[in-house]
Amino acid sequence: MEGISSPLSAIEIVQSVKTDYRICVMQDYERTFKLLYSIASGRHIVSTRWLEECEKTRQVVNFMDYLIDDPDNPGLLRRSVEKAIKGGPKIFAGLEFFLTKADFHIRRQEFFELVNICGGTNLNPRNLEYPKAKTIVIVP
Repeated sequence: MEGISSPLSAIEIVQSVKTDYRICVMQDYERTFKLLYSIASGRHIVSTRWLEECEKTRQVVNFMDYLIDDPDNPGLLRRSVEKAIKGGPKIFAGLEFFLTKADFHIRRQEFFELVNICGGTNLNPRNLEYPKAKTIVIVP
């Protein structure tokens, strides 16, 4: 989060979801690469109000009181994160993905990173033969 710094040494702000972090901080619920990657990685997603409260009280407050949720499906984010933390089969385990075009609503690289972290396999178009039963072909 640019522009937000904490005087608390216990809180370190990082800019990339690919770094080692425990909590993802977002302004509001928005279905972004950052949100999806954090869920799949088992990171809790909290509102910026958590950082503001830590600053105000000059201590690290319980982040669980500031969890962001999907307004259309209350509790979904928390359940999804907890499932990722517990481990077990990932949502795309055993599935292969092939993206037909580069012009997609998220960057191609981000799409494949999400597939990988969720347990799926990215197919190389040069190696693509007739799709198997567990191959997902995405045509944007």
